[in-house]
Amino acid sequence: MIRASSLLRRLLDRPLPPRVAVVQRELDRFPAPRYLELGVHTGVLFLHVRARSKLGVDPDPRVPALKRALHPNSALRGRLVRASSDEFFAGLDPAARFEVVFVDGLHLYEQCLRDVDGSLAHLADGGVVLVHDCNPADPLSAGRDPAATRGAGWSGDVWKAVAQLRAGRPELEVVTLDTDGGIGVIRRGGHRRATAELDVAALGYEDLERRRAELLGLRAP
Repeated sequence: MIRASSLLRRLLDRPLPPRVAVVQRELDRFPAPRYLELGVHTGVLFLHVRARSKLGVDPDPRVPALKRALHPNSALRGRLVRASSDEFFAGLDPAARFEVVFVDGLHLYEQCLRDVDGSLAHLADGGVVLVHDCNPADPLSAGRDPAATRGAGWSGDVWKAVAQLRAGRPELEVVTLDTDGGIGVIRRGGHRRATAELDVAALGYEDLERRRAELLGLRAP
């Protein structure tokens, strides 16, 4: 029989993806941060970050109950909501605020834009919205059909949402950290368009290949 201490040690010894460090760095900027994660899946990120309060939203979360119960960061500080992000924001108190929001839900351009808009509406002063999987490595992972990836990682066309925000929202600062599939960083306080206005819907993967640094605002992690 495997003891609980052994399970916990295995949980903590596994290497963590770079996004955990990126999110934690942002959370650590605040004395008592409130964290929202859209698209929890198995909880790799949600379980490991530390915050005063953590709220995870997913229509079908796959976080193992034992793993969640044993993990010191989540046993008392994490709550999961089983809902789509659209449903969640529709029922959220208008006064609710979060210092850090991580968007990793349905990887489609239009859904990502809705998730970002919903997040910005509840973003605390000085807060940040982070968007995962916005720098796809190849056309297969960048497709709109996850089944077509044949088991490979699926980024979808989230990158178009980042390009749209950079081109059409001059009040925002939008860049992409070149790590972990691309992590978009969105803050209030921009002063000009990062790129010229463009027809994002007409862009294809070949445009991303030619203009990746410009469209995404790539930065070293």
